[in-house]
Amino acid sequence: MSLEKSITIRHLSYDQGIEVLNSVSVADAAHILGYHRDHLARRCREQLVTAGLARFGKLNNTGQPGWFIDRRFDPRLEFDAESSVVPIEELQRYPQSKVEDAYRRIQCVMQYRVARETWEANQQDWLPILVAQLRKEYPDLQVGESSLRRWHKKYRTPADILKFVHKRGGNTRGRADRNAIDFFRQCYLDERQPTIKSCWERTRDEATKEGWVWTSYSAVRRSLDKWIPPEVAARYRSPKTYRDRFAPYVQMAPDAWPAGAVWIGDHCQLDLWCRYRDQLIRPWLTVWMDWRTRKIVGWMLSTSPNSHTINCALRSAMLDKTNAGGPDAVYIDNGRDYDAWVFHGQTKQQRRQRALDRGYVPEDTFRGIYGWLKIGVHFALPRNAKAKGRLERWFGTLHDQFDKTFASYAGRSPEHRPEQLRRVLKDRRNVPTFDHVRDRLGDFVKGYNADSNHAKQDMAGLSPNQAFADGVKRVRKYDPAALDLLLMHWHQPVSVTRNGVSIAPLGRAIQYGATSSQLSRFKAASKAKRQKVLVSYDPDDLSSVRVYTTEGQFVCEAMQNTRGLAADTKFGREHLAKAQKQKANLHKAHQTIHRSGIAEILSTAELAALKAAEDVSPQPTRDAPLKLVQTPLDGQTKAIRKEEKMRTAGAEEAGDSHVDVPAFDLQGTPQLTDDTQSPVDDPPNLLDLPFRSQATHESDNEPPGWRDMAQDSPS
Repeated sequence: MSLEKSITIRHLSYDQGIEVLNSVSVADAAHILGYHRDHLARRCREQLVTAGLARFGKLNNTGQPGWFIDRRFDPRLEFDAESSVVPIEELQRYPQSKVEDAYRRIQCVMQYRVARETWEANQQDWLPILVAQLRKEYPDLQVGESSLRRWHKKYRTPADILKFVHKRGGNTRGRADRNAIDFFRQCYLDERQPTIKSCWERTRDEATKEGWVWTSYSAVRRSLDKWIPPEVAARYRSPKTYRDRFAPYVQMAPDAWPAGAVWIGDHCQLDLWCRYRDQLIRPWLTVWMDWRTRKIVGWMLSTSPNSHTINCALRSAMLDKTNAGGPDAVYIDNGRDYDAWVFHGQTKQQRRQRALDRGYVPEDTFRGIYGWLKIGVHFALPRNAKAKGRLERWFGTLHDQFDKTFASYAGRSPEHRPEQLRRVLKDRRNVPTFDHVRDRLGDFVKGYNADSNHAKQDMAGLSPNQAFADGVKRVRKYDPAALDLLLMHWHQPVSVTRNGVSIAPLGRAIQYGATSSQLSRFKAASKAKRQKVLVSYDPDDLSSVRVYTTEGQFVCEAMQNTRGLAADTKFGREHLAKAQKQKANLHKAHQTIHRSGIAEILSTAELAALKAAEDVSPQPTRDAPLKLVQTPLDGQTKAIRKEEKMRTAGAEEAGDSHVDVPAFDLQGTPQLTDDTQSPVDDPPNLLDLPFRSQATHESDNEPPGWRDMAQDSPS
């Protein structure tokens, strides 16, 4: 019989392996007990086989037959109490796959021992054949001749199975306590993003201090995803990654808002260089987009984005007749520019404080330009790119289809910067001018709005212009003069003091309107009782400012205060005399108000008759739906133009006292004239109507100049 046929490898189950371990061959038993092999075999035939302590046959039905003695025959053949028990509880700490591999290694040891007992040839002859058959039977164990000999020496009792469990990937020294795992989790879930090594070391030191059981560093790395899921780790270590990769988001329905109802606004810096006043800059683009149709309704290219560029882009969009007069609401982010006071009437700090006090953001209480234009405001979630996803997607199209067409393209990041950019920037002739980029950008926006070749399924193959024209449901009408006021720079509310209003547009305080009689009604003896006013100014001409009430009602145009100079020079004396004359004119205006007493007022019936005569019949309905929007800025152009005309005629020599003195009612409250009356103010009550003095009933034969003489005569 050949050597290959004499060796048969059989798969041993765990029970069969334990049965083999509980039996000892006659040769091994004789060696342990000190008997002769033949003597012990004769006792097996005569005594032990009948007592059930010996059996004749093959070991696990393999090899040559022989006598095998049960270990119960003699205490010297038995295992001790601890080594004869398989440590089931200890094995449960390891994965089932590793325990099964340990049993397979023990089975290989059993086959090796069977071969040693049943084959009498040299081990170097049959061991390679045994290893080859074991590798074929257990390809994952990587069995070798040296490993079989090592396993044979290692395995003596059933308790030795723990020696055959691979400890890689498991906790070799016991499970980590729950307190230690919780402490490690607190250290690891930090936006400062500490490393696993540093968190493990901190937990190790804390475990030593508190007496916790802690595991190895390699075991922590393998168990990290089990202890802390990647989604939770991203939520606390990298919130931006969590929002971009893990956090769910609510997808807005395509028909959530109709065309023209909501506009989205944002800034974007172009990925190209251009020349601006002998300097190389990367221009900024301020854009307003219609949410439903993705139409670019307004834009402005500038060197630096700010609230003024937002105003200019919004004004140009609202003046365009194809945009239906503007939106009902705007959707903006929480950036410093879009969240400026001029738009909402509140600073970001004030808005946050109101949110903390009330628990929510009261969007309906915002004022400012949006409030004057009857435009609602919705804020996107902070640091959330998906909040304005449609506009952000258009910015990507702009960078890909517009910026890359210039030789001065700078790339979206330093890693994507073209190598030829430095050579291009050295020759200024290769760099386009700011005006050239702006002209090309205008053509690009027009082409985008008119292009119907896109993959936007919710637009049914229409271009943004066509979708906007077909989907708009109303048209808003504004006073163009009111929109012109958006071009001015606006200052936060200020109090009117004895020297007028004070602003610091250039970092230094400048005072205006010290001798303006229109500002008198805003003054008060105590600071708490002073009314706030709004101030708009032109940064290129700070000689005068325009003053408005907090509701947007125009008050006056205040000139810059005249400062006194040294009186020892002719120029100084003239300058001081001018300032004193302006002050005297203000006092004269106050005296005029004091001397003009009220002798007669209109009765209630007369006032009702005048009101009935002023009623105008309603205008006929229009074919196209119109939504008339009246703002506090409407109808004020006439008053502003009147003051500008008087300034041009030389009235600036008399200071601000040339403005007509407003009429007063019985309560002493000044009334607005017809030139400054806002069309959106509430209907006046009886006390708000102008008075008729007794002088109007005097005879027409009154001597000329009588009133002037009466005013100049001493009281």
